[in-house]
Amino acid sequence: EGNRFDITVESIWLPDPDDDGGFLGVDSRRTPKLVPFPKHDKDSWRLSQGFYHILAGETFNMPAGVFGTVKSRRTIFGFSGFVVGTDIAPGYNGQIYCGIVVMAPKAFTIQQGARFASVRFASVDAEGTVPYQGIWGGKKLSTDGEERGF
Repeated sequence: EGNRFDITVESIWLPDPDDDGGFLGVDSRRTPKLVPFPKHDKDSWRLSQGFYHILAGETFNMPAGVFGTVKSRRTIFGFSGFVVGTDIAPGYNGQIYCGIVVMAPKAFTIQQGARFASVRFASVDAEGTVPYQGIWGGKKLSTDGEERGF
């Protein structure tokens, strides 16, 4: 619809309970390792209060003059939840993952392939835009050990 694009659930992840929690420094960072969240049945997950990482099923190839912003779909608010996402930078190439925070006292079920968020696109001055140079392109879910922090 217009300048937005719905994104779907490919998989759901949780921080590895055996991981030390990560590190965010000035010159380096290490994010927590993630492990798959077990499915409730063959194609869905049961989400109770907490924080989850959702890998979106779509791959983005952002042009130099366009960025995207992730927003919750209204239905997620109906479950007393919200999606936490970051901007998708100009030049980014790969899948994205977002957080979903469930605050309701009752769990809900989310099916693989369900639309959970939208990406809204906007243009930027491509002349003054530095293309994405970060480490998160592709299908990366966490750092591989300690990596550069900028």
